[in-house]
Amino acid sequence: MAVEITYVDPSDVGSLNLGTDAEPYTSLSAWNTAEAKDLVSLGNTHIVYCRGGADTIAAATNINMSGWTTGASNYVQIIGQGNTDGKLDTSKYYLDKTVSSGSGGHVLSPAAYTQVLDLQFKLRHNTGAGSSRSCLQLIFGRNGIKTRRCIFDVGGSSATVAGYAMFIDAAASGTGNTILSDSIIIDSNTFTTHNAIETSLGATADRVKIYNNTFINTTSGKTAIESSTFKIVNNIFQGFDTDASGTYESGTNYNLTDNVSFPAGANNVVSTTLTFEGGGSYQLSSSDTAAIGAGIGPSSDSQVQTTDFKGTARSGTTTDIGADKYAAPTITSTSDDTPTSGTTLTINGTNFGSQTGSANVTVSGVSMVESRWTGTEIDIPLVIGDNKYNVNAPIVVTDSIGVASAAWNVQIQPASGVSYVNTSGTLASSGDRIETSPALASGDQIEISNVVGGSISDVTVNVDGSFSVASGVTSFDARVNDGTGWGTAATQVVGGASQRFALVRDLVSDLVYDLTQDSIG
Repeated sequence: MAVEITYVDPSDVGSLNLGTDAEPYTSLSAWNTAEAKDLVSLGNTHIVYCRGGADTIAAATNINMSGWTTGASNYVQIIGQGNTDGKLDTSKYYLDKTVSSGSGGHVLSPAAYTQVLDLQFKLRHNTGAGSSRSCLQLIFGRNGIKTRRCIFDVGGSSATVAGYAMFIDAAASGTGNTILSDSIIIDSNTFTTHNAIETSLGATADRVKIYNNTFINTTSGKTAIESSTFKIVNNIFQGFDTDASGTYESGTNYNLTDNVSFPAGANNVVSTTLTFEGGGSYQLSSSDTAAIGAGIGPSSDSQVQTTDFKGTARSGTTTDIGADKYAAPTITSTSDDTPTSGTTLTINGTNFGSQTGSANVTVSGVSMVESRWTGTEIDIPLVIGDNKYNVNAPIVVTDSIGVASAAWNVQIQPASGVSYVNTSGTLASSGDRIETSPALASGDQIEISNVVGGSISDVTVNVDGSFSVASGVTSFDARVNDGTGWGTAATQVVGGASQRFALVRDLVSDLVYDLTQDSIG
């Protein structure tokens, strides 16, 4: 069996850094038209990686995978870029459709056994004409479709029709479960009497599984799921008049709602409003304790996935309810563990969340100004701050609700044109030397910069605080760090037989001294 690999990139920016030079299709629609085939006869599977930004689809276009022949072992995987922010991320690939007139078409109608993974959908239905349309239309007879870790952002200004997240058109008939899991569904439709998930499926059990999703209604009314003997487990429902209607498969349970009851199951959490992370993100916050650990875990129910929508591991007999498993931020690496002061440092990790609320980065306890923040990467313009050079400077990431990561140490290096020396032993008491007030001590660090008449290599500062300069140097700056911060810098003008100058050594001590500069000869 071969694995076919293709790519979609609407921006067509060149290399996708996926180990191939294959030219990407500029839309998923173009990919579907060109690649449709009989995978069963070929004995193959097919993976399409989708990258870039918006894949804009004409209102009437339906990406209908009717030209594919697939089976349980010969299927298609449509894989997006994932999402770690708990909301639509338009910097990554997403299918984008706006219906402004007429009925329009469904966005995507997958072939049987298709796996829709890490994909984002944005659908707006702004016309009252025609019928409501969905992001995913699961067509009769197309069994075994699995949708995981997706974002559905649906809405529209029409008061009579709506954009659905999913329309299950008897898709689960026959063998092979249809699964929706670990996804976030955000419904902002004006139309108040529709369902986020609509179905015309007959009431037959063991066909549709809806696990660990987060359903959000940002306007009034609506039903989240029109169920037809669906199994609904570990889902969050917020803002809906009705969370689920219809009939339910045995085992429906462990759902959380802000309504006073859920129609099936003995272990639901009711009358509970969650705060989430904020900033439009529907990741759990540490204050959402009603959802944390309140769901059934993967070792007790095999349909519960072992990772959440952003890749955080799940395990054990219990887990969090919803698409997101709460976890504190974790730093896994930095772009450079010996970074240079004044450069941009990238902090890599997990569960950083969004740059809202209390979210910040500190280096040795000093807040940085972040230039980029995603759920897994943060960029900071790094400055030496109060740190000494080449000693551990702990970086800590705090999430939006104030939960801090464990520290990750870097050792900051001087920028070009700057050098340093750590004093040790008996310090010089005569000759050309650096003096401070309070007095220079062993273990202090001296920084040299701003050399005039030469380069930084033309100034030599020794561990005892004495210094020498090459011919042509007329001045340089120096400052001292005693471990509590940098004192005020002073400029040494070179001239005369012997030089010394006094520095404010300890900025933290609140002692202030006038600069003294003596020529001793």
